[in-house]
Amino acid sequence: MPTVDFEPIGSGPLYERLARRLAGLVDRGAFRTGERLPSIRGPARDLRVGVNTVREAYALLEDRGIVEGGVYVRPRLPDLPADSGISEGSLRPRPVNVREAMGR
Repeated sequence: MPTVDFEPIGSGPLYERLARRLAGLVDRGAFRTGERLPSIRGPARDLRVGVNTVREAYALLEDRGIVEGGVYVRPRLPDLPADSGISEGSLRPRPVNVREAMGR
């Protein structure tokens, strides 16, 4: 399991900067799909921050769809080409009338 090296990047609350660092590690493949992020206490100890800071960073990653269940890396969909004609909104589930879908 990779360690989380942390240097202050940008501005904003510490938990947001930590979330950005973790998201970058996920993007670069340091954490694979389905892999569990380190326990909250580990990064808190290693980075000398409070456990609530790490907990908030993990919650932000879950809100952004990067992890699920609080700690497991979610599968990432490939980026769509700009000219694909598919919008992100069109990929969301929507109600379907079964009779219309079956042509009845």
